[in-house]
Amino acid sequence: MTHVPESLSSRRTMSERALADAFTERGASPGVQDVFLNSARRERLAVTVHLMTGQSFDARIKGFDRYAVVVDADGAEYLLFKHAIAFIETARAGAFAAPHP
Repeated sequence: MTHVPESLSSRRTMSERALADAFTERGASPGVQDVFLNSARRERLAVTVHLMTGQSFDARIKGFDRYAVVVDADGAEYLLFKHAIAFIETARAGAFAAPHP
């Protein structure tokens, strides 16, 4: 029998596995922020990021962790610290309802 690496045997990306592992370790379900960011990333939705400084720009979510979000804006990748983000909006209102336990 041929051995298939775990990275090929699972359809989940590294960030999805890391997210799932982090919540498994804590024994908690993902919060609304994680559900929103993961859905926007997975569906490659165009979002508008509004910073605490009042600046805003259009981007796509590439990845995120507990403290930061990586976005692609105008062909360049940016690392944004979450504390610098005022809010993130998308044209799809109400599309990111958190799952009920």
